[in-house]
Amino acid sequence: MHFHPPNCFVRLLGAFIPLYVLLSEVQACNFRDVQDLSAEPQNAGASSGEAGSFEGHLLHLRNPKNDSTACYMIVNGLLLELHWFKQRYTSWFIGDSVCEDGSCYFTTPLDPLFMVLPILDSARMKKGDDLGKFRALEEMMCVDGYTGYMSLVPLLDKCLHIICEIREVGDSKYYRLDDRKVLAWLLCKAKRISEDLRSTQKNLLNMSKEDMNSYVVGLLSEYLTAEPWLTKLCNSLSVERGASKIGHWVAPPEVLGVAPSQNTKHSGSSVGKGAAAKKGAPQGVRKITSFFARPR
Repeated sequence: MHFHPPNCFVRLLGAFIPLYVLLSEVQACNFRDVQDLSAEPQNAGASSGEAGSFEGHLLHLRNPKNDSTACYMIVNGLLLELHWFKQRYTSWFIGDSVCEDGSCYFTTPLDPLFMVLPILDSARMKKGDDLGKFRALEEMMCVDGYTGYMSLVPLLDKCLHIICEIREVGDSKYYRLDDRKVLAWLLCKAKRISEDLRSTQKNLLNMSKEDMNSYVVGLLSEYLTAEPWLTKLCNSLSVERGASKIGHWVAPPEVLGVAPSQNTKHSGSSVGKGAAAKKGAPQGVRKITSFFARPR
C-alpha cells in the first residue's frame, strides 16, 4: 500500500518548514523498519488503560477530511501521520549494496483533535436547535472496523476540553462537542500558523492579510470536512471557499531575487535592432527558400 502525503506537506517539502501546531518536526523512518511493523497490535481491542500497547504500531484510522483509511502511529505520546514519498528515479545505497526501491517513509506530528472531530460531531446526534447528547469518550471511540481509535483515549483526555463541554458524574466524564469552542480552536490554529509562517518564511513577508488567511485556510482544509467547519472558518476569516487553495499566491520578483534592475536602459527598440541585424548580414548569402525553387 502506498501512503501519499497531503498536498500541504508536499508544498512544505519544497518551500516551507512544517506547520507550527498543525504539523511540526519531520521524523524520518527507515522504510525497512516500517515494513517490519505489524498493522495492528494483537490486543487491539484493549481498553483505554492498555492503550500504551499501541505504542510504535501502525494504526489504521479514518482520514478526517474524506473518511478514507490512512496510517498513523503513536510514538512517545505523540500522534504521527505516516507518509510515503518516492521520486521517479531513486535508489538507496545501503552499505555495499543498492536497494532498487528508493521510496521513503516519514512521519509528521498531528493534533489528535483533528482526527476525532468528525466522530465527535456525529456522536452527539445533534438535531435542529438541540445541542445533542453527552457521551463517554470510550463509547465514542468504539468505531466499527477501526480499533485503533481506542489508542487515542489517553491523548484526548488531556485536550478534549478545548473543543467539548464536559460533565462529570461520579468518577465518569461525559463529553459533547461545542461548536463555539471548535471555531475558536480553529481560529487559534489559523492565527498561530500565520504568525509562524511570517516569522520563518521571508518570501511570505509581503503577503497581504487576506492572502495569508486564504493560504492558511487552504492548509487547514486538508484536515477538515467542508461542512460545517471549513465553511465556518472561511466565513470568520472572510475567505472565499474557492480562493482557499494552497499555493495560489505568487511571490513578487524581488522576493525571489530576480527583480529587474531599475537603472536598466534600452539602447534602442527591438525594431531598430532587427533592422541593424538585417543590414549587417553578409553579402552573397542566399535565402533558404532559394534551395527549394524550381530550376529555370
